[in-house]
Amino acid sequence: MNIALIGLLGVVIGGAISACVALAIARADRINSVRLAALEKRLAVHQEAYVLWHELLSTLHNRQLGPQTAIKCQEFWVKNCLYLDPVTRREFRICAQEAFMWNELKGTRDPKEPFERISKVLDHIVRGVKLPPIGENEGKQIPGGNSSSNSTQSN
Repeated sequence: MNIALIGLLGVVIGGAISACVALAIARADRINSVRLAALEKRLAVHQEAYVLWHELLSTLHNRQLGPQTAIKCQEFWVKNCLYLDPVTRREFRICAQEAFMWNELKGTRDPKEPFERISKVLDHIVRGVKLPPIGENEGKQIPGGNSSSNSTQSN
């Protein structure tokens, strides 16, 4: 009878361990699923921010389209700021406000400094994604390509 009791105890302990391991694996899978979904959303938001900021730079000097695009950037920021990394979040907001007032700023001070800061938001967006490189050539200059640091550079 002692052998049967020991055998039963072994089965119960083994079952408990198996159940604990299964619960731990299920929990880890849920956490990884949430992380993957957040990563996908973060990448999509950074890509959208990049496109929107590129549009802002293209329209910045236009007295009508520049402020309109800056407003689009501010609305985007309100809807998506939590998906942006802290540096991009701060610079995107500040520079969208500066871009909205660009024409007024140009008349009161040297526009070079605010323009450089506004231009650097693209670099912040790229760095903010923090994705590992896909291949060894990522981030290298493409022969005959655009020399802008925003186009192909990674961290």
